[in-house]
Amino acid sequence: MPSRVILLTGPQGSGKTTLAEELRTAHDFTHFDGDLWAAGADPIVGNYKDKLEEQKRPEVSAEHKGHCDQLNAFLVKFRANENTEDEPDSWQPFYRAMSQDVLSVRSQLAAGSPGVVVTHAVYRQSMRDYIQKLLGEDSLVLALQPPLDVATKRAANRCVIQYSMMKKSFDEWIEILHPNRSGYQICKAGDNLRTVIIEDDGSAGVKEVLSMVEEKLDLRSAVADSV
Repeated sequence: MPSRVILLTGPQGSGKTTLAEELRTAHDFTHFDGDLWAAGADPIVGNYKDKLEEQKRPEVSAEHKGHCDQLNAFLVKFRANENTEDEPDSWQPFYRAMSQDVLSVRSQLAAGSPGVVVTHAVYRQSMRDYIQKLLGEDSLVLALQPPLDVATKRAANRCVIQYSMMKKSFDEWIEILHPNRSGYQICKAGDNLRTVIIEDDGSAGVKEVLSMVEEKLDLRSAVADSV
């Protein structure tokens, strides 16, 4: 299988990072974490737990910080239900810079590598289409879509420190994080022919979700062909 780029997206709590790490360990994909990139840290994830525990962050350029500030301001408006999707200057520079770095990582992969999995919660279909155009014709969007209430509770449980510091209750944090109320637009069949949607009722374990992805992306055949 030739090297490719997969944008692994979904709302907070959908399991993006967990699945990306499974793809890294089971199929040797390179995991590029969009949140680490946005924070100015090394986005190439080896041991994710170690990455989270590293407190030292390298200095980021003013241009990088500007892109991130633009996107954050854009998302604040989204969460206030303001229609800012038609303001591409507020979000395109961020994704253009990130996509350039993803393609740079891909160009440095060893021969035979399956490619790069990029994890990031991309809120709107127009934004996903834009990123996919930047990443090239062989790129793919892999959308994880458990029930939104399930994803929200997972995200809230993971963010217990943040919401306690903000003096928010669990229920208040649920309201803040809920994808329907934070502007997240779920993927729908037919939105894009290069989008693969993985849906479950929230009860599937990570190995079951990995199996679904392997079947959808024909990864088992790719492994067999390489043996």
